[in-house]
Amino acid sequence: MIGPLLANFTLNGFDELCQPTQKTAFDCEKSKFLREHYGEHYKQGQSIVRKTLVQRAFRYADDIVIVSNDMPQLSLLKTRIDSFLEIRGLEINTAKSFFMKWENNQKFDFLGFTFHYILNPVQSKITEQRTASGELILRGGLYVYPSDLSVSSFKHKIKSVIRLNLNSSPFTIVKVLNPIIRGWGNYFGIGTLRVFSRLDHFIYYRLWRYLRRKFKKVRTGRLIERFFQGIPTPSGRLWQFHGTHVNQSAATKLRKGEVQWLLLLCKLNTPVPAHTLKTNRELRSTSKYVDSSSHVRWNEHTVTRRSQTTGLFNN
Repeated sequence: MIGPLLANFTLNGFDELCQPTQKTAFDCEKSKFLREHYGEHYKQGQSIVRKTLVQRAFRYADDIVIVSNDMPQLSLLKTRIDSFLEIRGLEINTAKSFFMKWENNQKFDFLGFTFHYILNPVQSKITEQRTASGELILRGGLYVYPSDLSVSSFKHKIKSVIRLNLNSSPFTIVKVLNPIIRGWGNYFGIGTLRVFSRLDHFIYYRLWRYLRRKFKKVRTGRLIERFFQGIPTPSGRLWQFHGTHVNQSAATKLRKGEVQWLLLLCKLNTPVPAHTLKTNRELRSTSKYVDSSSHVRWNEHTVTRRSQTTGLFNN
């Protein structure tokens, strides 16, 4: 935890740096559109071809995304950021940094999520949505879902854990996997449900391979009855892996339970689609979400008191 904490201290003031240098600017794209469709010349001073500049920085430790509606402002901001980091002995990682126009079907990864903007939806696994009545529709807009790298890392971790516990009982396997599934599912609870469904199928496939390797002489029907459909599932699903603790004492049964059910990502929580996340009008009209003035006053007061008592800051 010391790394993110030091990054936050070092990059203090970065959010204020990312504010636009002016309120409005000439909109080249809108001016070009008007000339092509109406054949008239629109000067830069006219209000019809000007836009209000919007610029926001989203930062988690040293991972930063800056969104702006004006490319010249971004170029100017990059120069200011270089100077800001040079004073602190830092520099931008050019291998991971890039400029991108966020238009139709563009996407980028941030903090393990993929932010995908689809303005003109076509039929795909991402855009297909079912309404409450069961009707299949295509929806455009902003989609947020786990990135390919995050999904691959999760699959690799599940596979590694099962491989390391091949000699363990199904009861133990479930107890080891459940915290991993719960943590990953809670973090990526914003986005599409299709990713969760595919990962549930992947986990089922890896556990089935584990059973076939551990119980080589047991027939398939017996394995299904013993570990998938032997008793009614709490979630109501027909297929759900579970392990039973055998030869346990009464005290152990009370403490750990007799049956351990594998968590299902689809049933762990209800994913929130990104297009339903909307800030209120007050937050959208402000440039900063946190007022740090009270903290600054308290910090100055603390430094003053220390200098009076210890004399460390008198020089």
